[in-house]
Order: sequence, then structure tokens, then C-alpha cells
Amino acid sequence: MVGLFSHGFLAGCAVWNTVVIYVLAGDQLSNVSNLLQQYKPLAYPFQSLLYLLLALSTVSAFDR
Repeated sequence: MVGLFSHGFLAGCAVWNTVVIYVLAGDQLSNVSNLLQQYKPLAYPFQSLLYLLLALSTVSAFDR
């Protein structure tokens, strides 16, 4: 059950990450400096969460 939850949460977080990047970048995807200034405080905790969920999902998949 934990594995199924982590698979779903990992997929949702990946989609959320993509949406946040496009929303913060707006029409100016080539102007990365504004995006980096706004996304920098979110990037490290979010990446840590993704790695944790990826590890749980991998263990769950290989446990079956």
C-alpha cells in the first residue's frame, strides 16, 4: 500500500513540478534568470522529496 501511494505521489509531484516551471517562466522561457530566482527556494526540498519517493517506489517495485 505504501508503494502504491508513493508511485501515485511521485507521478503527481512530477506533473506539479512541470506546471510550476511553466507558470513561473510564463511566456519568456528563454529568460531563465527570473525563473531561477523564483524557483530556487523550492528546488532543493522538492528534489529531496522526489528522490525519497523514487527510492520508495523502486524498493516497492523490486519487492514484488
